[in-house]
Amino acid sequence: EKATMSSSSSLAVKAAESDLRKRIENLEIELRSAREQLARVTEGGDGNTEADDGKGAQHPTSFSRRQEVHNIPTRPPPQKRGYLFRWNDRSIGFGGTKWELRFIQLEHGRLSYYRLHTDSAP
Repeated sequence: EKATMSSSSSLAVKAAESDLRKRIENLEIELRSAREQLARVTEGGDGNTEADDGKGAQHPTSFSRRQEVHNIPTRPPPQKRGYLFRWNDRSIGFGGTKWELRFIQLEHGRLSYYRLHTDSAP
């Protein structure tokens, strides 16, 4: 009984070792592909690398996705100006609710509203 337990645990260890070796091999291929991509980007390479023989294409990496995110052109924040109606609640006082026309300005993520477009301060 002891011999069967040790042989089954030995088989489990060998299977786990085999899986780990395959995983290491795949990670090495992925790392090599990422290094080649980095070399092409930093050196402006012509594409004559080992990745062109199809080996790198078998193992897509997330490196190219991160690279794409960094290549997105940055745009300034939106800026808008114009007239909108602003809700003014007058339930306290002389009563009623009212929509008031106001000049709205959005600059650098900051929204300001004025009575008229000629006003210099909100």
